[in-house]
Amino acid sequence: VAAVLMLGIVGGTNLVNAAVPLPDEPAGQAAPGPVIPGSDPAVDPGPLDPGPVAPGDPIDVGHGLTLRPPAGWTVIASEPGQVALQKGGVVLVALATRYDGEPASLAEQYAEAFFAGGQFQSSSPRPGTLGNDVPSVVIGWSGITEGTQLDGVIAAGVASGVGFVLNGIAPMGQLQAVADDLDA
Repeated sequence: VAAVLMLGIVGGTNLVNAAVPLPDEPAGQAAPGPVIPGSDPAVDPGPLDPGPVAPGDPIDVGHGLTLRPPAGWTVIASEPGQVALQKGGVVLVALATRYDGEPASLAEQYAEAFFAGGQFQSSSPRPGTLGNDVPSVVIGWSGITEGTQLDGVIAAGVASGVGFVLNGIAPMGQLQAVADDLDA
């Protein structure tokens, strides 16, 4: 399980990194990222076209995770089981994978792997809920990676053998601008 989660985290990071076009890539044509091992293509949607999302339009991440972002969010990259959205300087990575553990374990494993590439501090996990009252754990964090100071929040929940992770990532001070969206 940890290996699948670790590959999902690396995939999520690569998904966000791939969403930034290189000089010879046309805007919106991100390089494909890795697929999470263990994902079931029969339940995972295909990649979404990059671009703005109408408020409330469902975004099927896979494994039963559907996002309905408020106004202003844009899909910047997607792979089966993973979607990255952006609003201003904030990126939201959504990950869905098979997972039978507790939300706190999922959040801790994700945070450890995500924080491995930089200097980070995180808050103590606090209970929360995702979507249709799925029990979750929420971790606020801040840190430096590749010379950039970032703030963020990780929410992880588990329902019916599927783990959901949402990671909001922003340059220092910008996360508050979308706090209401992330609470929705």
